[in-house]
Amino acid sequence: MTDQKSKMILCIEDEPEMIDLIRVILTRRGFEIRGANGGKEGIEIIRKEHPDLVLLDLMMPEMDGFEFLDELRRRPEWREIPVVVITSKDLTEEDRRRLNGGVARIIQKGTLSFDELLATIRVLAPAETYPKMLSRDVSSRSGLRPDPQGQHLVRSET
Repeated sequence: MTDQKSKMILCIEDEPEMIDLIRVILTRRGFEIRGANGGKEGIEIIRKEHPDLVLLDLMMPEMDGFEFLDELRRRPEWREIPVVVITSKDLTEEDRRRLNGGVARIIQKGTLSFDELLATIRVLAPAETYPKMLSRDVSSRSGLRPDPQGQHLVRSET
């Protein structure tokens, strides 16, 4: 018998709207989502639960994504947790060196593609079933919406 347990993804992001959007999209795909408002809260959640994957913003107050990754790497029991960085930061060569070997994938927020994100997650934390996502999955509260082709997230014009 196959394990039907849903995979738990920890989304560490200081924008609650982004956590909500990711929760809506991925919950409908069969994943369990935990949100953390920053790196310190993310570490606390990892201490209590062992997520199957971490989605990580780099630019956050208190403990940024780089500091979070340093803490994650210090703990042997956490090193195998795959990390996908989702950031709006323009990464320098130094940033890329710091991330090298510590993350499974880097995705720019400005070009965040539903397909790219889901394909990455399916490889790193496969679940048994993935219900089809509809465009209405995107919360109007998030301030983000799919582009006309439905491939990327863009800020809604107000």
